[in-house]
Amino acid sequence: MLENYFILILPAYTLISLLFPELNLVLFLFIGRIAYEPRMGFFGLYSLNHINLLILVIHIVWTVKTHSCKPDIKIPEIDVLILFLSWLCLNYIFLTKNIEYGFDKILVTIFVTFLCVIFTYIRYQYIGNKSIFRILLFLCVIGFCMGSVGLIEVITGAVKGRLAIFGGGPNVFGRISGLSSLILIVFFRQFKEYIPKSLLIGTIIILLVALISTLSKGPTLSFFVTLCFVFFFSDVKRSKIKNILYILSTFGILIAMIFLLGKAERFFLDPFSAMSYGSYGTRVGQAISSYSAFMDSPIFGVGLGDFIFYNHTYDYPHNILLEILAELGILGLILFFIILYYFFQSITKYIKNRYGKNLDVQILKAGLTTTLFMFFNQLVSGDLMDARIFFFLLFITLLISNNLNQSLILTQQNA
Repeated sequence: MLENYFILILPAYTLISLLFPELNLVLFLFIGRIAYEPRMGFFGLYSLNHINLLILVIHIVWTVKTHSCKPDIKIPEIDVLILFLSWLCLNYIFLTKNIEYGFDKILVTIFVTFLCVIFTYIRYQYIGNKSIFRILLFLCVIGFCMGSVGLIEVITGAVKGRLAIFGGGPNVFGRISGLSSLILIVFFRQFKEYIPKSLLIGTIIILLVALISTLSKGPTLSFFVTLCFVFFFSDVKRSKIKNILYILSTFGILIAMIFLLGKAERFFLDPFSAMSYGSYGTRVGQAISSYSAFMDSPIFGVGLGDFIFYNHTYDYPHNILLEILAELGILGLILFFIILYYFFQSITKYIKNRYGKNLDVQILKAGLTTTLFMFFNQLVSGDLMDARIFFFLLFITLLISNNLNQSLILTQQNA
């Protein structure tokens, strides 16, 4: 796809990725592939994600080599993560029949997600919260760039149906737009010290227009539900009445934008109408197929990537819980629930302790918010490979949460 332009693109892309480690990580995470990606191909069997992977390894080695002390990587709940990944591999080796698809899931889950987590933890140890803040910032930058391209397509009338750019699907684009806008909302007070308030609001509007124009109900609903969390728990000084007013206002703005953009037909039709059934009806069918797969092998699952043999239309059930239950069985679902338990425990600790408003706390708030958003999305679309951003954000959030809790305990002990 990029072969005709690789002489121009490759040097610039490589240089920018080398100069900005966190940007390289975000690009690698968004592309989300270890194998050749045709949409990003530039020469033979090589694609841009291979450049990102190589540079990511270089950054990890360089960061460790340029510091005198060795990295002490203590990933929260690492034992559960290792158990989950081990079960993923064992399940693939002994049960999987859909070899290629199952192997892709392992590659992405282990090498993309885990490598990105390792990089972030090492960078966090050496340069602190600046690294994670930069990751969140570059998430916004890429989301804004993609949202701007989408807005241009909407204005010029180039969109026929659902908005999607760069060869990706509308759900993926909707996730990126929602993710970026939530980060901007969480860091709004910090950003407005350096960026005009009107420009920030305009950027959020661009991202919301892009989100709505994808006609993806999952990301749109996930955005609203997640925003409710932000309003209720992010500012203790606001009264409950004000929070409710903020939520109602946000809901009203979203509804108004949907009607102004002429997208109401997709969002508000009867679920069982001809237009909507393609979304709702297939989800019901996928749930039934997941149940059939689960009943065939309830403990161990039917095999990683083997859902396709129970639903001949789709490779996965568009719900991470159903996917794990069908392919990895009760054993896999229990391990996943333990990981979720630690995450929701970090949310309750945040709500209970009300840490304050320093940068670490804002990063934790952004981590909790974006992880929730991605989790809600994984309940209605995507597979385990699409969950890479969810898993990455989850473990980064656990890192910040654990460090804040340890700091709070030390402060209380010294008081």
